[in-house]
Amino acid sequence: MLTISTLLVSTKLTQNLDLVSLLKWRSNPDKIKQTLENMTKVSGEEIVKFLQDVLDVLFAMFLSEDGESNDFSGDVFIVLVNIFVLLEEGKFEHFKPVIDAYITDHFAAALVYR
Repeated sequence: MLTISTLLVSTKLTQNLDLVSLLKWRSNPDKIKQTLENMTKVSGEEIVKFLQDVLDVLFAMFLSEDGESNDFSGDVFIVLVNIFVLLEEGKFEHFKPVIDAYITDHFAAALVYR
């Protein structure tokens, strides 16, 4: 008889380099444009695992600190639209309440409302 024991550990780590690059965008600002372009190729499964973190980063990137658009605003908008379209797919529709909760309870990018 063979017994196998496993241990599942959940962390906020991912092996997807594009996602890691997005989440750590401030440490490598010269790669932001390429990272945003690559985000359209990241699997939906990987994005939804880190949905709140991804949205936080994208909204932080959307405008400069003084509230003005920047060189990346258009690319960020495209990634946001892609994420919302992704969430319309049948296999991700159960994440809609997550988005609703994010918007009502967590969204804090006041400058984006302008």
